[in-house]
Amino acid sequence: MRRLAGTSAWYGDKGAATVCDIALHRDGKRRNNNISTGKNNMPTVTWDHVHLRSPDPEATAKWLEDILGGEIVRSPGRIDVRLGGANVFIAPVAAGDGVHSPPVTPYQGLDHFGLTVKDIDAVAAEIRAKGVEFTKEPTTIRPGVRICFLRGPQGISIELLERDKKYA
Repeated sequence: MRRLAGTSAWYGDKGAATVCDIALHRDGKRRNNNISTGKNNMPTVTWDHVHLRSPDPEATAKWLEDILGGEIVRSPGRIDVRLGGANVFIAPVAAGDGVHSPPVTPYQGLDHFGLTVKDIDAVAAEIRAKGVEFTKEPTTIRPGVRICFLRGPQGISIELLERDKKYA
């Protein structure tokens, strides 16, 4: 057996590489490659949902509708919200069900979710007028990107951002 240069693939006794191999390339990145075709076998993924837990799913859904323009979707025994092209599932939390309190931000793991907006300063002013707490006021973080953070229900951190050359 011989190693295929620059990868973790090995040639067998007859000189043929294994059919599928997890390869560590010279650039240090792992790739799942089909050696026989040379194609990358990475899965195709798209966003489906964000799952929130709330002691008051109705109030959480209403907040997402009133503040961020989400669309409430009701089905038997549940309430969800369509927001920015994604689904937000909201599961109820009851005392004694083993669900922990929300952590204080910042923390390890999922930190926030970000939503793109047009005219971030106008959007922020509109949201502020509704009494929403901002944890970071609108600011340009690098040329072409302006952001702000707000606190949603149960302390959820939500980023609003706008990518525009006018912030260069």
